[in-house]
Amino acid sequence: MRTIKIIRAKEEKEKKRIDFDRVRRSVPLTAILQRYNFLADLKPSGAQLKGRCPIHDGDKKARSFVVDPGKNVWHCFSPSCAKGGGTLEFVAAFEKVEIRDAALLIASWFAIKSERARNQQPQRRKK
Repeated sequence: MRTIKIIRAKEEKEKKRIDFDRVRRSVPLTAILQRYNFLADLKPSGAQLKGRCPIHDGDKKARSFVVDPGKNVWHCFSPSCAKGGGTLEFVAAFEKVEIRDAALLIASWFAIKSERARNQQPQRRKK
């Protein structure tokens, strides 16, 4: 009985397998910020965007949240936050979930299929 539970758990995990690199490459950080309606609050500063940190809801005067769209990364320079990363890390920090759950969430928002799901499409028969 225990073996069946383990097998079922593995099967369920396989269904939800996600390619983290594919999610990172497919979705720019600015698209994530736009989805949360944070992009309008950020002000350009050279090649970067700066503003109030949406993760720790920082002070309006302090522009501690910096986004580099060219590198697809962000960082909050506030001592109370001091977080940073890419698209996955932003969603994980904002939603307070694990990286895996953030990847699944982003994949569902932007219709990103895993490699396994794409490769399992029915193939045409050769005549």
